[in-house]
Amino acid sequence: MTTTDPADGAAQEFLDWLQNHGADTSRLRWPVTDGNGRKAVATQDIGENDYALRVPEALMMSPSKALKSEIGEACDRHGLRGDVLLATFVVFELRKGSKSFWAPYLQMLPPPETCCDWSTDELERLHDPELQERAESRERWVRDLYDRYYTQTLIVRYPDLFPASFFTYERFRFAWFVVQSRAFGRKLRETALVPLADCLNHSHSVQCSYRLVDRCFELFPTRDGEYVQGLELLNSYGPCPNSKLLLDYGFSILDNPHDTVRLGLELRPPTDDALVDRRRALLRRGNCSPYPTFQLRRGEAPVDALAFLRVALAPADVLSTREALPEGDDVLGVLDDEEKVVAYLDGLLATVGDDCGPPRADDDAALAASPAPRVVFALRYRATRRAIVDSCRAALRNLSSSV
Repeated sequence: MTTTDPADGAAQEFLDWLQNHGADTSRLRWPVTDGNGRKAVATQDIGENDYALRVPEALMMSPSKALKSEIGEACDRHGLRGDVLLATFVVFELRKGSKSFWAPYLQMLPPPETCCDWSTDELERLHDPELQERAESRERWVRDLYDRYYTQTLIVRYPDLFPASFFTYERFRFAWFVVQSRAFGRKLRETALVPLADCLNHSHSVQCSYRLVDRCFELFPTRDGEYVQGLELLNSYGPCPNSKLLLDYGFSILDNPHDTVRLGLELRPPTDDALVDRRRALLRRGNCSPYPTFQLRRGEAPVDALAFLRVALAPADVLSTREALPEGDDVLGVLDDEEKVVAYLDGLLATVGDDCGPPRADDDAALAASPAPRVVFALRYRATRRAIVDSCRAALRNLSSSV
């Protein structure tokens, strides 16, 4: 069931604040709630290049506004820039409470979602130690930022502006993740929080963009895009793989087209392979590292990995044949015992797929049981990765059968 939120007090105050300061929100209805949380719905058809939402620049929070505020001189003197400066500005305005110009906006911000909040057991369900380490290292990074700029600097030097009782790690962490999950920037003069525009949900397929026109932020459908009356009005956060979606927004998309799976290969050490120096020399001729990393993409045969393995697995006589090729010839593309190379790579991919998680059918069945949200996002993440590897194996078999 979908209903219009009777705009709880904070949401209604926020909408009134927007409209009273020149924002045009008439082309969407927000907040609308359903079983998946809040969303915005288009109140009319909106065609290519016509704006769906208009927010004056004066309502946006940005680093330049932070530098013009009461904390600007202190922050500038100690090198606060970008996201750290904007997050500090958010905490500073939160401290003002209802006296802040941005109070109606700030008071309705929910706690940001990120997999950095997940327990170790929840992270392990992703079946991706690299992403787990990124989540844990990001937490350490935020703590380091707080200690460097707050504990050791601002709180000590300017206790009246930055009282330790309010500028806590928990508040800085909240503000920092707000900036990571909500800020716009690629097409603006600087990173900025854009009230209401940052409340729209993400779709990787929606055709939209944003711009500054007459000192107003505008969100609009691009070529071949449109917003349809009565349907959800979505934004695109960009071509985000699930790892970024989980780190910055706390969710994942099943079969995300921007996902890849990392495949790292390397030559055996000299103690195990007397031919390793010759292999390295051939790889250099082919502009390939002896320690390459390849990104597996859905439905694509990993031909670059095949090229590497043709040298990495070649016996001495085949290496001699490749070494004798004229300078400039493709030393990696010559086929020799291709069946052996393909079988070896297929075995590697099978191991990578198993590392991604159980067979896709098992995770699809688990998803059908409607588990808790974090379990859903973990299942989507690993099921997507497993499907990528399986599709690469199928493409590899098709490629080898055509040779």
